[in-house]
Amino acid sequence: MTSIAFLAPALPAGAERFQLSITAGSLGRQSVEVMVNGQAIGAATWQDGNFLVPQTRTFTFDAALLRPGRLNEISFRLPNAHFPPPFFRDRRLARPVAGPS
Repeated sequence: MTSIAFLAPALPAGAERFQLSITAGSLGRQSVEVMVNGQAIGAATWQDGNFLVPQTRTFTFDAALLRPGRLNEISFRLPNAHFPPPFFRDRRLARPVAGPS
């Protein structure tokens, strides 16, 4: 699971719903489950597998899930995540990092 923490400002008066949009590409079929402060707000699947052409998915959720003035968390669960084939991997990540001299 991957998470992003953020401080939510005061909510606008009368705010009942918020939207979260995710723009991403994928290598093959990729699903994501999205949670706000531990509560599921939806799931989506990227299916075409063309990571060079990102697609946007939007999730609408109840404003009551946010905690104004406090730390909030958006979590992503990727149930069918996998590593791309070797020719897509960033070769810089495989190199040893030199320590301080």
